[in-house]
Amino acid sequence: MPQITRASIISGPAKITFGGQSFWSKGDVTVRPINDRFNIDTASFGKVDERTSGRKFEITFEPSGRFTAGLAAVLFPYGAAAIGSSIFTGTDAPLAINGRDNLKLVFHAAAITGIPQLRLGVTQTMMGPVTFTAICKDNTDPSNAAAYYTASSETYPGDSGFAVADILTKFYSAAWGASSPWASFMTEGGWTVDITPSFAEQRVDGIGVVDMTLAGIEVSAKCIPVGPTAAQILSAVAPAAALGTSLATVNDLDLSPSGTVGDPFITLSTAAMVNSGLTYGREAKRIAETEWIATRVVGSPLFTVEVLAAE
Repeated sequence: MPQITRASIISGPAKITFGGQSFWSKGDVTVRPINDRFNIDTASFGKVDERTSGRKFEITFEPSGRFTAGLAAVLFPYGAAAIGSSIFTGTDAPLAINGRDNLKLVFHAAAITGIPQLRLGVTQTMMGPVTFTAICKDNTDPSNAAAYYTASSETYPGDSGFAVADILTKFYSAAWGASSPWASFMTEGGWTVDITPSFAEQRVDGIGVVDMTLAGIEVSAKCIPVGPTAAQILSAVAPAAALGTSLATVNDLDLSPSGTVGDPFITLSTAAMVNSGLTYGREAKRIAETEWIATRVVGSPLFTVEVLAAE
């Protein structure tokens, strides 16, 4: 008859540390090895083997919703980073996962490759999932047993630093220039802000990925505006301008909370309204979901996530 000891079934949450900050998750933390493979093909036998050309790890979780200046600095990089710059830099940045089963994993060289979506409203915590990518330790043979991570037995370090008050659910007002109605307007259900970087892998034969450089970044913000008229929406999203005219405006999109110390302010540089529309129906509001994008001003950040400090 089959039998099993309950102690052999491993489960439980974890605490993550990176960049001097501690993270707890809303749900699961996943660690996924990614092996780049290539086929060995022959005319007589077809594919006879698969072999590995590179390896990396992805660590993904949705943060608990805590928001502090320290967390913001870690979770929202690249706003002012130069295109082509290294995201791993010359010094390895470790990411540690402490499980409640007292197993500690330390990935030696990690960087953020998936920035959390910002969710700005009173009925939702502020951040979506974040993804870290871990590569081979600098100046290390990938066949080394500790090239990517080390595993050790360590008593769970406890949860000091977790403060429920740091979990923010805030009303946000918006300003897009100084003209009415855009100088200050509200939304039906809050904002979502997506910050989407892209990367180029730097590879060396026999080692695989040794670095990733910033190839580009796109930033957009979406809401259902409350206050503007149908005519104002149409004028903003489809202005009377010649085809080929830049979408960029001189106005930043500023998203502001109530003004409490520690609250994050978000700015999209020289924002352009690129999508919107009108809906006619029995229950639907007239203004559809509306999207702004940040546009590049050379020498300035594409976006900022700043925390209001005490005076």
